[in-house]
Formats: sequence, C-alpha cells, structure tokens
Amino acid sequence: MPLKLITKTNEAQEDVIYRLEQALEMAKAGTMVGVGIAYVTNEGTIGTGFSRCENGGMLIGACSLLSHRVCVDE
Repeated sequence: MPLKLITKTNEAQEDVIYRLEQALEMAKAGTMVGVGIAYVTNEGTIGTGFSRCENGGMLIGACSLLSHRVCVDE
C-alpha cells in the first residue's frame, strides 16, 4: 500500500479548494448574491476582491465576522 505524505501545506491547499468549490456551488445555485475574498499566496503576497451586490452593508458585516473568526482561529 503506497503512503502519502500530507503536510500542513497540502491540508491548507485542500481546504482552499474545498471552500472555493463550496462557494461556487452556492453561486451557481443562486443562493449567494455577493462575495468578498481575501487571499495569501505561497510567495507571501496578498490580495482581495469583491462583487457588487445590492446589500453592500451585509457584505461588510460578513467581512467583519470573517476578520473575527480568523483572529480567534475559529
């Protein structure tokens, strides 16, 4: 039976793909009407993006909640 070495980088990459696919399915189903994204590359650069939506205030609130969750590692 072959063994596979799973590193923290592999786990992080799999989680990134899972989260993006989950969001993409919601967008395709029409249940997601706005999105904000923040990312970090393996070269250490960062980026952000967002879609225009009817209720920008809710998107700002979601981004604030995300900031909190990242800080407490939830």
